[in-house]
Amino acid sequence: HRHRHRHHLAIRGGSSPLPATPASAHSKIVALGASFATQTWQQTAVLGIVSGCHIGFGAYIALSVGACVPNIAAANPGLQRMLMGVFGLPMGLFMTLVAGGSLFTGNTAVVTAAALEGKATWKNLAKNWAVSF
Repeated sequence: HRHRHRHHLAIRGGSSPLPATPASAHSKIVALGASFATQTWQQTAVLGIVSGCHIGFGAYIALSVGACVPNIAAANPGLQRMLMGVFGLPMGLFMTLVAGGSLFTGNTAVVTAAALEGKATWKNLAKNWAVSF
C-alpha cells in the first residue's frame, strides 16, 4: 500500500507576498488603496505618466518584436498576432507592476475598496480618479 504525500505551497505567514486568504488579499488591496488615496496630485500624475510610458514601451516591443517576423506572418498569421500580444500589453503591465506605477484601472479598484472600508475619503477618491484618468 503506497501513501501519496502532497506538497503544498506554504503561503501563510513568513515572507511570502501571496495572501493566504481572500480576506487578507482584501486587506492588502485596501491598504494599497489607502496609500494611493493619500498621494498628492503631483505624485499620482507622475506615477500615471511613468506607467503610461511603460504601456507605450510595451506597445513598442509588440511592434518591434511581434510585427517583425514576416516569415511567420506569411506562414501563420495567428502565431504572429499571438507574438505581438505576448510582447505588448503584458510587458507594459509587468513594467508598471515592478516599478510600482499607478494606472486608472487599478486605482479604480483599490482606492474604491479603501473608500468603501473607510480608509480613504471620497474626496481623495475623486482626486485620485481625476488625476489618474
